[in-house]
Order: sequence, then C-alpha cells, then structure tokens
Amino acid sequence: MRRGHDRAHALDLHSAEHVPIPDTGTLRGDLTALARAVAANISSVGGARRSMSIVAAAAHSEELAGTVQSFMSRRVTLAEPVVARAVERGELPAGTDARAVIEALVGPIWFRFLFTGEAVDDSFIPALVAIVERGAGGQH
Repeated sequence: MRRGHDRAHALDLHSAEHVPIPDTGTLRGDLTALARAVAANISSVGGARRSMSIVAAAAHSEELAGTVQSFMSRRVTLAEPVVARAVERGELPAGTDARAVIEALVGPIWFRFLFTGEAVDDSFIPALVAIVERGAGGQH
C-alpha cells in the first residue's frame, strides 16, 4: 500500500498548486477563467501523467480513492463563490445549486481528459460555458 500512500501524498501536494478561483465580475468570465485554469492544471507538464496515474490507482486503493474524493470535493467547494457572486449580481436565480454548476463545468473537462482525449481548447470552453450558464438559468 506504500505506492498508494505515495500517490495520495502527491495528490495532497498537487492540491497546494491549486487552481485559482476567478473573480472577473461576470459569471461567463468566471466560468471561462475557471475552465481554462482547470484544463491547464490537468494538462500541465507532469500534471497530465500524474493525474492519470492517480485516478487509475484510486480504482485499486480505498485510501487513495478517499483522498481523490476529498481533494475534488474541496476544489468544488472553493469554487462555489463563483456561483454565489453570480446570484448576488442577478445573473443566476436565488437558490441555484452552486456545487452542481461547478461540477457541470469541470466534469466535461475531466471526461475529455480521461476518456476521449478530445481537446479542451478555445472552441470547446466557450461552448461548455454557454451550456453550463444556460443550464444554471443564467441570462445568456
């Protein structure tokens, strides 16, 4: 289990290099900046290989799976103010599920990275942001 512990430790260290939470003044700007930062973080030099290795190993280690789940949950929680600010500005309706909005944004990025290998680029990100914004009830 030592190898799993090492990967769990690597993930905790990786969390220190967290994705900054944007505050651009608009929901679209924040979601776009967040999507770009997540994609850049996942695919950074060393980050891509490390992320793939950790996710694969988590399937075989309860300890590592728990660490991955905790890490992702913390990251989503840290990004929830993006949605709260959009509600305050009137861009999203009161009661919008912040966690669901952030998960709807980052989920497809991870899906492309882990499963399809399709690009997360300047054609994909604006389309993804528009879908998430509309789905959240945003003014488009």
